[in-house]
Amino acid sequence: LCFIFIFLIFTPIFCQQASSLYFTNLVVTLFGWNRPICRTVADAVYVLDAIVGIDHYDNATIETSQYIPKGGYAQFLKTNGLRAKRVGIVRDFYIGNDTIAAQIELVVSPVRSLSDLIAFNKKNSKLERLDYGQDLFIKAEATNGIGNAEKAALLNLAKLTREGFVKLITKNKLDAIVTPGDIVSRVLAIGGFPGVIVPAGYGSDRKPFGLCFGGLKGSEPKLIEIAYGFEQATKIRKPPKLTT
Repeated sequence: LCFIFIFLIFTPIFCQQASSLYFTNLVVTLFGWNRPICRTVADAVYVLDAIVGIDHYDNATIETSQYIPKGGYAQFLKTNGLRAKRVGIVRDFYIGNDTIAAQIELVVSPVRSLSDLIAFNKKNSKLERLDYGQDLFIKAEATNGIGNAEKAALLNLAKLTREGFVKLITKNKLDAIVTPGDIVSRVLAIGGFPGVIVPAGYGSDRKPFGLCFGGLKGSEPKLIEIAYGFEQATKIRKPPKLTT
């Protein structure tokens, strides 16, 4: 499957775009992201072309609209897309499980607090899946909110992005970096960077695994060239056998 990062496939292709190229107004997801799931890089790119644009109720889409290329993204589906690309291999990568918090201003929704959200879920328990996240909301409501340590951590994210990922790319003159699976997805999400995961092989249990290519803001065209070039050169994806 292919997921396009629009704010990260595990199988077969996954592309995600953390930089908010598409509309998210009135979209509520269970896991904090929403993305298309496609069979191939080409399918994912066609979906990306269909959903990118400006939502005047979402400042993020206005800001990132500068990166949308004239003629769309399908023009970058090139079989020789890997040619002359400089890709950095992240050999020693570690990412912790610390919770990353972000404050989002709700424009339309009447929800203004966690207690409002908890109450709404309880009132609409037949429609809402309370087994997904409700316990975390209740625990969070019982805290005193964000303290100095948490505020300092949030302020430090921009610095880590600037001195970490951006510096890594620019200093080494890279078109993209590559890591196993989706372990770099959180870093990409923090900075609003695009990424794409494509099939790279199969484990002993026949479960597929992928490689994630990530780049700086506006590098979607390069990432599409790299991902599509890799996909066409390797032909790793094998359609699953369907049983009735």
